[in-house]
Amino acid sequence: MVTVNLGMLHYVLDHIYGAFMHRTKMSTPFFSRGWGGTKLEMLERMIKQLFPEVQVAGQNWPPTMIEPVWRTLWETKTATLREGVFRTPCEDQLLAALPPESHTARVAFLIPKPLPPHKMACVLHLAGTGDHSFERRLRLGGPLVKQNIATMVLERSCSFLKPTLFSFKLFI
Repeated sequence: MVTVNLGMLHYVLDHIYGAFMHRTKMSTPFFSRGWGGTKLEMLERMIKQLFPEVQVAGQNWPPTMIEPVWRTLWETKTATLREGVFRTPCEDQLLAALPPESHTARVAFLIPKPLPPHKMACVLHLAGTGDHSFERRLRLGGPLVKQNIATMVLERSCSFLKPTLFSFKLFI
């Protein structure tokens, strides 16, 4: 019973502190001036100076641009959900070592409508362990769309495997 009360106290104090800091504007906004910019360019120059052999090694840098084939799944007055399919961006030798299901990647893109693309923020959700499809991470995108933030969700390759490959009959 004591742990429940302490947990509730922590919950209440956390919300009071958060509301106080938000309403009094005592804390600065997170990434208020954006992220990257000149300091990121300076970091890239420093890396090139410190590790010049990386540029000479013949690596494919910067990587080639990925251009998915897009199709619109649904559209409303406030948002659009698009799905893209593209070839997995890796060397042919590595691609040959991967299972056929991993040769093609899929991405879902939930876009707020009234905002022009150059003013839009975007969140990229990568799949966690056990999260193979779009649904769970796209649910996180719903509230973000209301704040004019797009959501891009990369699907894990094993979500397209046939159900018989992951059936319990194989493990029993």
